[in-house]
Amino acid sequence: MKQLKKIEHKSTKVQWLDYFKWLVLSVVIIGYLVCNQIFREQSLVARLLVLIILLPIAFAIFSTTNMGKEFIEFAKLARIEFLKIVWPKQEESNKITLLVILAISVIAFVLWIFDAVFFLLIRQVTG
Repeated sequence: MKQLKKIEHKSTKVQWLDYFKWLVLSVVIIGYLVCNQIFREQSLVARLLVLIILLPIAFAIFSTTNMGKEFIEFAKLARIEFLKIVWPKQEESNKITLLVILAISVIAFVLWIFDAVFFLLIRQVTG
């Protein structure tokens, strides 16, 4: 029972630390946006330099949060899955593209024939 209370207490502490990190991250991002608007008359290079400095700091803060850790793990797994994809060769891609163009052309022709027949029928009925 005592061990369970310690775990709950620790998770509450971690949760508050996570909230604090999100608060700091929000302040950094909003602070940059506000300063970017205030100093819009300043050199674009200087503003971009500040952004280049703040982005790694913001990412470092984000990566220490629970959601940030989950996102990084998800990105790693997504990259692994992306590398498992077997992409078609150029010849296969060309054949499939031509097949799709042919199918669309045939469907368009059939729809044009239906349209012409309906037009003639309606013209005959309405006089």
